[in-house]
Amino acid sequence: MQDNKKLTREVQGIRTHLRRVADLGRQLKNIYKPQEPDFTPINVNEIVLEVMEQYSTRLTDAGIKLQLNLEKSGATAFIDETALYTSLGNIILNSIDAMPEGGELSITTVNRENHLLLEVADNGKGIKPSDLPKIFKPFFTTKTPEEGTGLGLTLVKEAVEISGGSISVSSKVGQGTKVMISLLKNEPVNFSRRIGSSMQGFFKPQY
Repeated sequence: MQDNKKLTREVQGIRTHLRRVADLGRQLKNIYKPQEPDFTPINVNEIVLEVMEQYSTRLTDAGIKLQLNLEKSGATAFIDETALYTSLGNIILNSIDAMPEGGELSITTVNRENHLLLEVADNGKGIKPSDLPKIFKPFFTTKTPEEGTGLGLTLVKEAVEISGGSISVSSKVGQGTKVMISLLKNEPVNFSRRIGSSMQGFFKPQY
């Protein structure tokens, strides 16, 4: 019986390590081999459902309960679809890491005038107040090298701000973290002229 438990733990450890390698590969690809962005109004709810389908097994394995509160009157926002998909995945991974003993994860979309709000909240271990100002800096992480690269939230911020949106994070140690993303519903004025330099963050190589 103990041998079986040991084997199960070892297999789970291998699976976790392989997932980390795959996640790192996807993040590095976004930096060094970026795709040309395609900014257009998209259905954010559909992206949320696709991402959660991808991570459903991980959430179940981690003992995390998912709650979706999606806008019923349409959830269109102006952003590159691949960027949003990758960004939401990075946020979900952070939430999973913050709840090693299981917990609750909620994702909410709601219309607010000319913006769509996307909120991801967990009841994990939270972020120290001293670390909050640093979380969007490249390669900043409180995780071990095996657990994280410190690139996830940097890429999220770039993707959101390039499209004219904004992102903020609130957190309390021992209570959880909330990521709030505000996306424009339509293309902002002078968008094609002002994205030139900004695109070098998420979509252009960084050396």
